[in-house]
Amino acid sequence: MAKTGRKGFTKRQLINIAVALLAVFLLGFRIYSDLYPTSPVFDVFSYTDDEVILHAAAFKRASDGDTIVVVMDGQEMTVRLIGVDAPESTRCTVQDCTDEGEKAHEYTSGYFKLGQTIYLEFDKGQKDKYGRALAYIWTSNTCKFNDFNEFKKYNFNALLLQNTQSRAKYYSPNGKYRKWFNRIDRMKYLYEE
Repeated sequence: MAKTGRKGFTKRQLINIAVALLAVFLLGFRIYSDLYPTSPVFDVFSYTDDEVILHAAAFKRASDGDTIVVVMDGQEMTVRLIGVDAPESTRCTVQDCTDEGEKAHEYTSGYFKLGQTIYLEFDKGQKDKYGRALAYIWTSNTCKFNDFNEFKKYNFNALLLQNTQSRAKYYSPNGKYRKWFNRIDRMKYLYEE
């Protein structure tokens, strides 16, 4: 006969209850951290403004949802957005092109005006295997770069992630805002029906 603890539960049942309560607590903790991401308890990493070096550029056009062409220092440059992967709309076969990719392309094209000043922030790896510059795109150079809510509002990579079917995507070694992109991704899919 199995030994029972308090109120007639076996030790195995008590362990299962404790594990279930711990799982519920951890799930609640994760959801709370997504809902209140700027709380000091949950702000897993933050940055000081002096760690952000911005390079002004003029927007020229969107090549894809997550790729733009800019003019910086008089030179045209193709820029792949770091931390986000939009569905394909231009460099794809008929089977790979999607409506979601076209919507991401339209979102990027419609967000910026020709010649609009934007700000590029580079990470550790500055070019991809196709020779494109890799950058975070900021729409303001005066925001609080170490604030998650400001990040969601002024970082175009984050805006694309929030407003299209794009997903957070990490490519080593560029992970400065990786946890924030993942947080946005989790929040977006947490509230989808």
